[in-house]
Amino acid sequence: MDWQKLLLAAGGAAGLAAVLYYLLRDDPEGEKALLEDRLAEAASETKRRSGELSKGEVLEILQEISGMQQVMKENMRKLTKEMAEKELSFDELYERTEKAQPTDPLEKRGLTGEDLDRVLQSSSSDPEVMTAVSKIMGSPEPSGGEVVLTARAKEVSVQMIVDIHTFMLEELQQFVREFADIQDKSKYDMKTVGILSQAVLDSKVAKKYNLVSEDMEGAVMSNKGSLVQDMKFMQTHMEMQQVMSGFLGAAM
Repeated sequence: MDWQKLLLAAGGAAGLAAVLYYLLRDDPEGEKALLEDRLAEAASETKRRSGELSKGEVLEILQEISGMQQVMKENMRKLTKEMAEKELSFDELYERTEKAQPTDPLEKRGLTGEDLDRVLQSSSSDPEVMTAVSKIMGSPEPSGGEVVLTARAKEVSVQMIVDIHTFMLEELQQFVREFADIQDKSKYDMKTVGILSQAVLDSKVAKKYNLVSEDMEGAVMSNKGSLVQDMKFMQTHMEMQQVMSGFLGAAM
């Protein structure tokens, strides 16, 4: 499980960039099943690291990761608002994004993402552990299935969402180009840069369309059926995934 990408998608952005990851997967349930299959297949071949974590410790880590997502989401909402209101340099944005990130549950224990992968692989048959993993991967849609729309979200049409998504792709491409022009990129952590890129997209949408994250999340979720049938939207979505994957793939 690429857990850092998971956190980036789930907690890094407070709006459309994050919610699209969940809503527009070709097969969310299939992806969850694929994860569980991969963990099960690897379990027989993978041994836990020295100083094996107990089940309680694993559940505690997963709970902290889930909590980290919520804290991160709130912090990024505040940063997105600030970014929409005033111009900040890249270094200023990076510094604020860095400070907005809660303490990494793994780093504070001296563990890596690979360590967590190994432990989860060994715990793939444990229902309680897999439930905790599923919670982290879960869709932002309300558990009851009903989408609560803000007044502004109700005004957002499918065409407007398509236009906004096209705008986001253009802004993402611009962000990637500007980052490529930075001379000393080695001083930046790419996970933080990835989170920053999504916050930038949200701030651009907020500034141009007067829409906050809750507005867009509600609008996208309530129009999911129409969006997945819209060729322009899906093509743009795929292009955005390719740009982000190319930008962060090697570093993540």
